[in-house]
Amino acid sequence: MRKYLFLMFFSLLLQANDYVVIANKDLVLENVTRKYLKQIYLKQHTYIGNSQLIPVNLQAQSNVRKSFEKHVLEMSRNRLKRFWTVQHYKGKRPPLTMSSPKSAIKFVTKIEGALSYIPAQALSQNSAVRVIYSWSDK
Repeated sequence: MRKYLFLMFFSLLLQANDYVVIANKDLVLENVTRKYLKQIYLKQHTYIGNSQLIPVNLQAQSNVRKSFEKHVLEMSRNRLKRFWTVQHYKGKRPPLTMSSPKSAIKFVTKIEGALSYIPAQALSQNSAVRVIYSWSDK
């Protein structure tokens, strides 16, 4: 019985996914909270100092994006669609979308105010980005 419980627990650990939000190394963001990230991604907070914040999403089908919407934005896909439909009529557009974590990292590396979320294991020893927030699917 113990062996079975151990195997079950171990398999749950393997299924837990860790994610990070990365920012361009020149972007000055300290003590970032979930609430603050939500404001950035809903474009309610668009500047820090003189730097424009440029949030970047991954594609809608991405499991990383689904986790971000659930754990950070705390919004369902339908609620998010309704939010951006209303914002569209106010002249606001949703964040940019990148096709992969690799392309998101390249974008964040090159654009000063950019930030994006990626799987933690996709982060290499890239000195041009820094981790500003993390969460897990546990």
